[in-house]
Amino acid sequence: FYGWGGCGAEPIWTIDEGNDYPRLYWENKPGEIIKPISLSDFLLGSGMQDDPYLIHTAEESNLVTLAVCDWDEHFKLMANIDLTGFSYDGPLIAPNTSLEDGDSQRIPFTGVFDGNGHIISHLFIEGGSYLGLFGGLASGAEVRDLGVVEIDINGSGFYCGGLAGCNFNGIVANCYSSGRVRGNGQVGGLVGHNDGSIITCSSAALVIARDEYVGGLVGRNLDSIM
Repeated sequence: FYGWGGCGAEPIWTIDEGNDYPRLYWENKPGEIIKPISLSDFLLGSGMQDDPYLIHTAEESNLVTLAVCDWDEHFKLMANIDLTGFSYDGPLIAPNTSLEDGDSQRIPFTGVFDGNGHIISHLFIEGGSYLGLFGGLASGAEVRDLGVVEIDINGSGFYCGGLAGCNFNGIVANCYSSGRVRGNGQVGGLVGHNDGSIITCSSAALVIARDEYVGGLVGRNLDSIM
C-alpha cells in the first residue's frame, strides 16, 4: 500500500497488517498508520538539484509512480530502462492530472527529470485520458535529454502523448519518441496538449486519433515549439 499515506501531516489510512484490509484513520480501527513513501528510503540521492534521485532499473522507475510527495524533486536516469513485461493503466508519473485549476485530487509533475541521454523503451499503457510517461507537467516541471521509444499507448479518452499527456507550463527539451500513440483527441507523438515550451524535440511515432487535435509531435499546441 505504498503511496496511500498522502503528503500532508494528517494521517489518512491505517492497516492491521495480516489481519485486516486498510481502514480510514477516522474509523479508529486497530493498526498502524500508513506513512507517505519517501524515495530516499529506496533510491540513491536526496532529490535535490545537486543530488538528484538516481534511477537505474525498471523497478526503481516504478517506485517513482508511488512517490506522489516527491513529484516536485529532481531525478536523473542512469541507464536505459526496458519496460518489457510491465503494463500500466495510466502514466508512470503524475497519473491524476487535470488542466482544471484548484483540483486538489489531481497532482501533476512539477520537478526536473534528466534523462541523461538515456532511453525508456517498451512502455505499454492501456487506459483513459492523460496518458504518457508523464500524465501532466505543470509550472516548474522540466523533462530533458530523454527518449521514449517503441512505446504502445492506447487511450480511450483525451490528452495522450508518448512523453506526456499534457504539458501545462512545463519545459520539454531535447526529447524524442517512437512507437504508437492512440486516443480520442489531443493526441501527439510526443505530447498530447502543449501549453508550455517544447524545445529541440522530435517524434517518429504513429499517431491515431478518433476525434480532433492530432499531430505527429503535438496534438494541440497553445504555446511554444522551437
